[in-house]
Amino acid sequence: AIIPAQIDGATISQLFENLKLPEYRTRYRTRRELRGRNATEVLDYLKIWITSLDKNDPNYEHHRIEGLWVSWGMNKVDQPLLESLLKSNDHRVRSAAVRVTRYMGHQLNNAQELLKSAANDSHGRVRLEAITAAS
Repeated sequence: AIIPAQIDGATISQLFENLKLPEYRTRYRTRRELRGRNATEVLDYLKIWITSLDKNDPNYEHHRIEGLWVSWGMNKVDQPLLESLLKSNDHRVRSAAVRVTRYMGHQLNNAQELLKSAANDSHGRVRLEAITAAS
């Protein structure tokens, strides 16, 4: 039998572990649940969770982008995490980070510089996100 991930009533640490699951809808529902929790607690735990991630995990960068999306959902983008993800080796991660920059640039002190850099990225998908953000 398939047992769905606990979301309602789950602890913040359990919810963050849900972000590692392969099912998109579970991660989506988890992020929605986290948005309803105490922002300070979630954002404090986010920093702990990010630093505890296994850098050798093949999904490491994806887990980090999930963390960025959590901070975006709390309306307090983690700028150091964002800037780190903009330098990822994975173009999908970079383009997702550019999209966050697009919508949350008003919170960033260097959004224009980040977008200019993304506009010169080696991958077209990242450049397209930067162009869209600038328009």
